[in-house]
Amino acid sequence: MGYKPTRILIVEDNPDHAELMEEVLLKHNNSFEINTVVFGEECLAMLDKVDYDVVLLDYTLPKLDGLEVLREIIEKGYHVPVIMMTGYEDERIGVEARKLGAYDCINKSWNYLLTLPFVVEKTIKQYSVAKENEDSF
Repeated sequence: MGYKPTRILIVEDNPDHAELMEEVLLKHNNSFEINTVVFGEECLAMLDKVDYDVVLLDYTLPKLDGLEVLREIIEKGYHVPVIMMTGYEDERIGVEARKLGAYDCINKSWNYLLTLPFVVEKTIKQYSVAKENEDSF
């Protein structure tokens, strides 16, 4: 079996945030393959084309917000873990995101970029183990 890169989809409307996230993730692991989109609709279109290992989904997006996009991801049956990201200090967003099926929720506080690569790796690993367990039944 050949090498399969870890594919990450960043859904972020702030180009500075998207660039910083990509930079931090690639510095942590330069074999990550990262795509970035701005709109929720673009996220759904990309999920139709590419098997991603994780989606980093911003809460505040134009048109559809992150929770609406997450609902679509779940309803359409895409098999990908989602990490919701928000700049709001409102815990209700994280609670709602987890209820809908997000694996984790990151608050974009001043130090979130330090933990982002580790949250991404942990989420991918947890999802992989859950899929293996699911497949073995």
